[in-house]
Amino acid sequence: MASRPPRYVPRRARLARKRRRLTLIARALFALSVCALVALVVIGARAIWSLRAPREALPVATSAPVVAPFTSAFIERGAPWSDADAARVARAAAPIVNGAAFPTTTGAIILDGRTGRVLYEHGERSPLVPASTLKLVVAAAALHELGPAHRFETRIVTDAPVRAAALDGDLYLVGGGDPELSTDDLRGAIHHIEDEGIDLIGGAIVADGSLYGADAVNKTWDAEDLEYGWAAPPSALTIDNGAVQFTLTPDPEGGLASVAVDPPGAAGRLIGGARSVSEDADNTLRIDPLPDGSGYSISGDLPYGAPQKYWRSIAHPTDVAAVVLRTLAFAGGVAVAGDATTGMAPAGASTTLWTHRSRPLDRIIEQMALVSDNHIAEQLLRAVGADASGTGSLDNGLA
Repeated sequence: MASRPPRYVPRRARLARKRRRLTLIARALFALSVCALVALVVIGARAIWSLRAPREALPVATSAPVVAPFTSAFIERGAPWSDADAARVARAAAPIVNGAAFPTTTGAIILDGRTGRVLYEHGERSPLVPASTLKLVVAAAALHELGPAHRFETRIVTDAPVRAAALDGDLYLVGGGDPELSTDDLRGAIHHIEDEGIDLIGGAIVADGSLYGADAVNKTWDAEDLEYGWAAPPSALTIDNGAVQFTLTPDPEGGLASVAVDPPGAAGRLIGGARSVSEDADNTLRIDPLPDGSGYSISGDLPYGAPQKYWRSIAHPTDVAAVVLRTLAFAGGVAVAGDATTGMAPAGASTTLWTHRSRPLDRIIEQMALVSDNHIAEQLLRAVGADASGTGSLDNGLA
């Protein structure tokens, strides 16, 4: 087969490529700078702790180590802080907090965990937005109220009998507030139901998210953030971190990019499309929620290249959970006669067809802290409210 002749690249395109390479290099340097900053903070924190941390003998390794539950007893160990100790902490902290890595508006306070004595402070009275530091408060409240071993339960129940491989009524998906419930979990539920010999659901798929009350957006979020995954509304029944994933693959022939949606059925109605353009062109892709909340509008240009993933928040997570479970049922070989809808499971729905338990709470909190996950924090705040008041509304969580 004849080789393809070299493609002529106009000077303007070559310049665009060069600018793009320079932009990528600049972003890489910025990422390295952020990593260096994180390393500086960690090293600084260890340096401060080393001033007071008592030296202990290295533990003797055992064949089956036992992990003790978390307590705050370590605060009571060690000698009280002297004035000289506090001065040493201040000298170690000041260069870090006042360094070029932090803005001049930074506020910081280091306290003695036992007495509350201030060991170092900087900009302590400046009115600053606490931002993700509030996740520490949410984590502490959840651990205190629920316990580190707490697991969230999601169930599928019914009040209908099974006759000749058919469930003669509605199927209820009851949410327990699991922040990590996934599409794969629901897919496993359908496989389990099929293994039980059920291949037809004669009624509807009903999603019950009543534990946290009606799906509602946190009013403190900026309106322009609400469409993105990091501002997904909480719900007692939310899947895949409250976001829908769009995977767009450009068409090499210059047509519309293909669109794959996960969880299946979660995006609702899709209108429009993204044009596939030259790899040198600008990416002007837009994925906007439709005004009526029924789906998304896709528009703009997508440069040729590898598939690209984008995430948008699910505005009505409980409704979408029902749609996704119904979609998965058909895909798994279980037919559903009724629609996907929402409502409370009746008191008589005592037959449990499937139960899923989350990871322990302390493991979920580790994940929240690792990536500063907003969705998990919002879910845990509602869990605290549900534990205290019976309904996990925002107000009950804050109370």
